[in-house]
Amino acid sequence: MVQDALPMNLKHHEPYPAIVADRNWNLLMANDASLRLVGLLGEVEDVWQKVDPSGDKNVYRMTFSEHGMRPFISNWDEMAMHMMQLLQRELSADPENDYLAALHKEIAADFHYEDKIGLLGNPTPIAPILPMHMTVGDVTLKTFSMISSFGTAQDITAEEIKVETFFPADAFTGVFFQRLAENG
Repeated sequence: MVQDALPMNLKHHEPYPAIVADRNWNLLMANDASLRLVGLLGEVEDVWQKVDPSGDKNVYRMTFSEHGMRPFISNWDEMAMHMMQLLQRELSADPENDYLAALHKEIAADFHYEDKIGLLGNPTPIAPILPMHMTVGDVTLKTFSMISSFGTAQDITAEEIKVETFFPADAFTGVFFQRLAENG
């Protein structure tokens, strides 16, 4: 049932981006709007190859890579700190996850996370939503995302799936995604 529900959920979220990731934030599914969003950076498969040559298509690598979303995110410090706190929390909840530990180490070193935590003192609590402001050319898209999971799943595989849906945070962004969908 879960395998049927996920594509339906992604399709229903059009024209706004939505993805499904595993417990390590590796992309499992993406709706067309997500592909169009990455397509703003270049040919989708080429962008993925640059940001994650391992072939995992890791969402954190896409976000934090200089070849991915990072150069286009205008609220970078806020968003990166939020994502690092989320990754740290997930690693604390699953300390035996070697993949997540290695990803955390890789991203934290690139972002200089420990230095920033030292400057800020105790990190602020993780906000319930993650705002992302992405500027491509002269267009700034303002979104926020919501991460969902199957809290009552009886299957360990379903329990480890994350669904991240992006919503427009202003009217311009909503219209932009609608027109992007219309123009293919």
